[in-house]
Amino acid sequence: MSSTNILKPEGEFRLTSRFPTGLSYTWTWVKFDDPSIGDLIDRNEHLVRGSVYWKFVPKADLGLTFDYGRTFFTTSTDRNYTLYGVDLGLRGDLTAKLSSSFRVGYLWRVADQSDQPGWNGFAFGGDFTYRPTERTTIVLAAARIPQESTFETTPFYITTNGTLTVQHQLLPKLNVGANVGGGLNDYSTKQTVDGVTDWRRDTFLVAGAQVEYTIQPWLRVGLEYLFTSRYSNFDQFSYVDNKITGRVTLQF
Repeated sequence: MSSTNILKPEGEFRLTSRFPTGLSYTWTWVKFDDPSIGDLIDRNEHLVRGSVYWKFVPKADLGLTFDYGRTFFTTSTDRNYTLYGVDLGLRGDLTAKLSSSFRVGYLWRVADQSDQPGWNGFAFGGDFTYRPTERTTIVLAAARIPQESTFETTPFYITTNGTLTVQHQLLPKLNVGANVGGGLNDYSTKQTVDGVTDWRRDTFLVAGAQVEYTIQPWLRVGLEYLFTSRYSNFDQFSYVDNKITGRVTLQF
């Protein structure tokens, strides 16, 4: 298990009615209960983001964003790095039924120490939400970003993933949903495990279905099925998992 705390002050200033600018700062604190994991990736992340937007329709805009970040690891300080990024993003309601929070751009991850790997490349993240009817919502989410790693001495991997989710209000008190997704994890350094030397590469698949019934506005019950599989070129990291979860939600 882990704890994550996020502080994010942000502001926006309108140069004109169609050209706002924005500035934000995000501090993320991450700590794991397991010291074997925490000693590697417990960290503080600081990210400053400046943006300029063009409102091309009344409820949506196109944004150009510049990022500068610093990440400090609590124990493994040799993993500290600086992050630079530039991207274009669509946000808001593009039409009456389609909205977006999608961004696409380029990232540079520069390690503080020369013996640590860096990375630069194409990156993206966010989602498109389509509401064909008042009762149905379809969300396509995707991302390609670096993630911190606990595999041997590899400091990070690049994950590329996508998920399609459909939610439908079948009856006034009954909601059903389904999702399917998958992706690829590429690790940044070559490692040797059980006599196999290679760059680790994982492919994964996730699929599920959910049903939720509202007994009262403050009381809901639900049932969820989730299938997860991962195939790795290091066999010991491959698995298949089936999970059924029941839940009761009280809301006050």
